[in-house]
Amino acid sequence: MHFNKMSGINAFLENAARTSSLIAVTLLLPMVLYAEEPLIESIDINRLSFEGTLAFSPGNGSLLRIESTEANAFPSVLIHAPDTPWNLTGHRFVETSFTNTGDVPVNVAFWAVGRPGWDAAVETVKLEPGHSGLCSIDLSQRWKGGRVPKLDPSHIEYLRISFLRPATGASVEMTAVRLKGHAEPLRYPAGYERLEVPAMMNVPPVPGKRVKHQLKTYEDREAYHVLYLPPNWKPGKRFPVIVEYSGNRWLNPPCHSPGRPESGRMGFGMSEGKGFIWVNAPFVNRDGSLALNGWGDADVTADYAIDLVEMICTDFGGDPDNVILTGFSRGAVACGYIGLRNDKIAGLWKAFHPCQHYDGDGVHGATFESALKERMPRLNGRPTFHTDNGRHAELHELFERTGQPVTFAESGIGAHTDSMLLENRPSTLQLRTWLAGVVKPKR
Repeated sequence: MHFNKMSGINAFLENAARTSSLIAVTLLLPMVLYAEEPLIESIDINRLSFEGTLAFSPGNGSLLRIESTEANAFPSVLIHAPDTPWNLTGHRFVETSFTNTGDVPVNVAFWAVGRPGWDAAVETVKLEPGHSGLCSIDLSQRWKGGRVPKLDPSHIEYLRISFLRPATGASVEMTAVRLKGHAEPLRYPAGYERLEVPAMMNVPPVPGKRVKHQLKTYEDREAYHVLYLPPNWKPGKRFPVIVEYSGNRWLNPPCHSPGRPESGRMGFGMSEGKGFIWVNAPFVNRDGSLALNGWGDADVTADYAIDLVEMICTDFGGDPDNVILTGFSRGAVACGYIGLRNDKIAGLWKAFHPCQHYDGDGVHGATFESALKERMPRLNGRPTFHTDNGRHAELHELFERTGQPVTFAESGIGAHTDSMLLENRPSTLQLRTWLAGVVKPKR
């Protein structure tokens, strides 16, 4: 079957072809959601996007059929809200059912994804062949110790359906989506407001906006960084800089990490969006494309960071004496594996903040011995603040054997996420105090 007069399909296929996963999706028309309070009445195919190489054919019956034709970590289908995000204020659950139509067991994750800087709420279901199961996302989910929900239900941008490490031939059908249950409107406890991270925009850099930006040498390639100038930014004035690396593409519930530069939000939490230039740096493949997992080409990634810091200091008033390197998960390891890769890049940084992982823990080849012998000596007495890494005996050994200054703090969040930095947890307040003591702003 062929789809005629349907804009956007070629763009989907071109985008999907750049990924390594291979999934087949059967769109079953008409796509009408029946529920007591339906989330949507029908789905425009142009509001679907896919993370994987795709094949389409029409059918009858269920809302959506997804088939994995190649083993891959997290192949996904995204159902985007029409025009403006869904406002689900007052609703407690987003609910659907899945049926395993394949010959192998399948594990499916059903996500509600909100505004940038918030987390996603998720529910999973494991199904044997021929079995069906309900998947009901609780929109009021919280992290351990959290006093605000993971996401703002008034702003839901898309629903994601992901296979979790599927075998070849995994296949499910998805039924109607329903809204169920009552929830009180989102309210912040006094003194515990959550920071709102700006969404990335495709506009020139301006104060208070977070924008997609490229080095001039990369204008004909994919790799980009995300630049934020603080609201008080003015030409001719110097500002400290936070450079941030994001985690891998990792959709293993409850962690929702797309792996792109704009996924990072730690720099905004560290600075509260004030007084610092903040930039999310990319991991770059040799051909100039983004690496959503791993380092890409580690030397190319390091060279990009060197050029990025130079550009920020030259063009936007970054203070070369006050540049902080931070990162989450993969990005935490990158604070050493990339940030201390050679003397040139190591000389850029005033201090370091890795969160949940560290150079030397073995991730993507960052071995303990290479960290100890090659990269840790390049710290040269500069301070490091670790969030949620204090339980790792080998990390303590790295700092004890090299005599480098270090501070440890535990957020208590109990999950693989950087959300603690957007809340006024004690560990976040301690980090901000440390940062203020490290950075000496120039007037």
